[in-house]
Amino acid sequence: SSHFFAVVCSAMRAVVGFFALCQSTRTVSVVRTAESTDDRLSPQPPLNFSDVASTVAKADFVLNVDQSRRFQQMSGFGGAFTESAAFNMMALNATNSSLYEELMNAYFAEGGIGYTFGRVPMGSCDFSPYAPSWSYDDVTDDFSLAHFSLQNDEERRLPILRDALSRTRAAGRDLKILGSPWSAPAWMKKNGNMICGLKALLTGCVLKDDPRYHQAFASYYARWAKEYEAALGTPVWGLTVMNEPQENILTYEGQVFTPETERDFIKNFLGPTLANETPGVKLLILDHNKDMLEQWAGTILGDPDAAKYVWGSGVHWYSGDHFDALNATHSKFPGFSILATEATSALDSKHAKEGGTWSKGEHYAHDMIGDFNNWVTGFVDWNLALDLHGGPLHVNVEVSDLFGSDSAVILDTKKGHIYYQSIFYYIGHFSKFVPEGSTRIWSSISTANAADAPPLAPEAVAFQNGNEIIVVIMNRMDNATTVAVTDSGEQAVLDMLPHSIHTLVYPARKSVFV
Repeated sequence: SSHFFAVVCSAMRAVVGFFALCQSTRTVSVVRTAESTDDRLSPQPPLNFSDVASTVAKADFVLNVDQSRRFQQMSGFGGAFTESAAFNMMALNATNSSLYEELMNAYFAEGGIGYTFGRVPMGSCDFSPYAPSWSYDDVTDDFSLAHFSLQNDEERRLPILRDALSRTRAAGRDLKILGSPWSAPAWMKKNGNMICGLKALLTGCVLKDDPRYHQAFASYYARWAKEYEAALGTPVWGLTVMNEPQENILTYEGQVFTPETERDFIKNFLGPTLANETPGVKLLILDHNKDMLEQWAGTILGDPDAAKYVWGSGVHWYSGDHFDALNATHSKFPGFSILATEATSALDSKHAKEGGTWSKGEHYAHDMIGDFNNWVTGFVDWNLALDLHGGPLHVNVEVSDLFGSDSAVILDTKKGHIYYQSIFYYIGHFSKFVPEGSTRIWSSISTANAADAPPLAPEAVAFQNGNEIIVVIMNRMDNATTVAVTDSGEQAVLDMLPHSIHTLVYPARKSVFV
């Protein structure tokens, strides 16, 4: 179709009086974030499309976009409502309620960055200021879950979740709750503790062999989903089987599954229980690093008796990009989705008040672009907000920042300050403009002379939402560059500052006639 438009317009330009008919009606809106400037999701002067022949020689790179080649549908963006994040947000509200309003609106309200996912650790995890470890039922051998209670969450997290949900709904969206356990209740495990600890080296950090404990744990997920739906007034969107099931942690909650034991737990206990009690809830396997995905998908999705209960896979980024694993898994199991369920980096305490080290935001965008170009449907960040020590968490980070984590937003809850990190803005270039239901479309970048793009060349991904095309493009180079965005026989040339990211939005099709 793009060739047709180009030929028609070239022919019409040869006819006196028809030139105006071939002027493009497409204008490109531009939003930019750039290092060493004040631009933070800041609107820029619009660009205009023009005929390819008049612009191709003016750019360093060419980004080709093809609306006819369509891929996965997007499911949204969000972050984690850990106890630490909720603790910090409630503390900010107590110190400075107007700043709390600003923060919640920045994430969830109309005009914010459009978060629609909320990952909720099911029970305590490392990012909790409370001790000891706790689950929703800590009464030993309570197989009927008679003592199951959301009381801790009612005090510590559900007020923030309800507020976020009300803001997303006011913006015409919904908040999709994704539950993830770090461990079963201690009494269900061989080591008798939610934290694996040294004893687990002897016993294993796993469920007890007696099938009563496996069934009780399966019922625990379903009970949590039903209780959360009642507490929030919205159905739980999904559950992961276990956060990072290949980590055997000594300092915080953890539980081990292998691909085989997770498959069998799904097939024999969790899958049938959820299908019977909470049939609308999606189930995600793995919830760990991308380099494990092919093995886990092969074992679980390759077994029809387990796979029939599974929506897809959750992936983390801590072992590296591994974009090839995403593509390979989708190629083998195209009927199952992939969602990025966690990402973070070490605390950047020296630069937190300045917005963080710029490369951290670039790392996020690099991962998101690579993920989305390889079938991932959405991205859920880790803690929504942490304090200046990257906590609080089980380990006392006020003594040492060594164990603290970074976050898109850092809060000084005592003095009442919000420090938006580069991560926040880089995520926002996707989440603010690519709503749930958007479809990724084909795009490819090369040098203007069609050579392969060099290392650190601009990276990009493109989507379509209704009649809009959304392109996110990032320049990680130390030098400025230009990119000719080519679509339907036309180009618009974008000037990119060093270390900048842009979101472009423009109509999906041009018309031959004005």
